[in-house]
Amino acid sequence: LDRVRFAKNSVRLNAEAKAELNDLIHIMEQVPDQSIIILAGFRPDENPDFKGNKELSLGDARAREIFRYLKSKGISAK
Repeated sequence: LDRVRFAKNSVRLNAEAKAELNDLIHIMEQVPDQSIIILAGFRPDENPDFKGNKELSLGDARAREIFRYLKSKGISAK
């Protein structure tokens, strides 16, 4: 998923990212027993601590945002 990108220090999904995730949703609806692992990172010029929280990295917060989006579109958390 090359086009799931975030603005600097942001967890907000833009329209291009949502379009890419919608393609994934379509595939997952066709193969409902398929599972995925969501990983997200950050660039070297970004703050790795999400909003100053050392317990939650920016990458973790981005992965959670992707998870929430998929779940909001009917993809099972399993």
